[in-house]
Amino acid sequence: MGKISYLILVIVILSYSRINNKIGKDENQIKVINLSSTSVPKITNLSDIANDVEYIPLQTTSNSLITRVYRIKTYGDTIIIDNLNRSSRELIFFDNSGHYLFKLDKSGRGPGEYRYINDFDFNSKQELIINSGRDIFVYTLKGTKFTFKEALKIIPFDSTSNPQVSFFHDQNRILLSYPNRGTEKFRNLLINFQGDTLSARPNYYKFASKEENKFLLSAGSINYSYNNLLYFKEPASDTVFTCTQSYRIIPYLILNSNGKSLTPQAQVQIIKNGIKTDYSPPYIIITSIMEVPRYLFYKYEYMKTMVFGVYDKVLNKKFGINAKTFLMDDITGGANFEPRFCSEGKLFSCIEAIELKKLTAGESFKNSKVKDPAKKEVLKRLATSLNELDNPVLIIVKPK
Repeated sequence: MGKISYLILVIVILSYSRINNKIGKDENQIKVINLSSTSVPKITNLSDIANDVEYIPLQTTSNSLITRVYRIKTYGDTIIIDNLNRSSRELIFFDNSGHYLFKLDKSGRGPGEYRYINDFDFNSKQELIINSGRDIFVYTLKGTKFTFKEALKIIPFDSTSNPQVSFFHDQNRILLSYPNRGTEKFRNLLINFQGDTLSARPNYYKFASKEENKFLLSAGSINYSYNNLLYFKEPASDTVFTCTQSYRIIPYLILNSNGKSLTPQAQVQIIKNGIKTDYSPPYIIITSIMEVPRYLFYKYEYMKTMVFGVYDKVLNKKFGINAKTFLMDDITGGANFEPRFCSEGKLFSCIEAIELKKLTAGESFKNSKVKDPAKKEVLKRLATSLNELDNPVLIIVKPK
């Protein structure tokens, strides 16, 4: 080979190597969202982030009475309401029009009964899992009835751990995500229905804890799902992690607190000094993360002030939402929208029937200028048809 040909070959190899290195860096780049206190543009109208909003009345029957909406999850055309009663917990299933389908109400201490519902998940195989303290109960849906399948005894469960439970990639594997109250052995466990541990991630932030400190110190343990993947964040870390199909736990993004997150050292100091009733920790404590294809919503508390932020992935820009008034429904003229729950790319909230009737009967609603006057009229007719004691009306927002 001639010298010129050899030189050309070397140049090509080096150029190819540089291109590959650049691609690798781009693919592995972790997005950083700065949670600084500097002023950011505010979003005030629902239409700024949403294309559409629906008000769905949840059918009121003797079997579907809702006391308090504790959690909302969806699966395809099915809406699941985690109903918090005074004496028990139940899961009520509705279709996407709000018609009652069936429910799971097996609260008790007998065979196949759960003591309470810490968390739940539902998959395409019509399987339902419930974390009920020391056990994970598995039920299968046949027609309109849930049949108890088995109870998984998981080690190291104890009476205070109560991890969140999620189906892993919609399969018969379960990811357990433990809050960190100081002494938990694991942060995450991936198990199968046989109780075998497939993957484990230790708790790297252990500390001595007291019972009265556990709520504060576990605040900031966030778990959420997006695009059929699972994500989680610890109180002592700014990093949000995800779990790959090969069971690898990798960083996904960083919510940069600029050194204001609740560190293990700060946790130890809180325990040492005790917690006063008027205590306002000088730390950023994230209380909620929700993600849809275009936006990441996050909420945190700092020095007794609640901050609601939105990161726009398309514009690569951060916005703020007023944490008291939230987003004005300028699409239909309905209730101000607080994104409380997120499932399958949609945002959810709800309003009591009596409150919706009062709102649509008021002068502000009558005089409001909206993006969709036809939907405003539909909302007015809906509110008129409701009884004051009916179930809450579900508000579903489809983000841009």
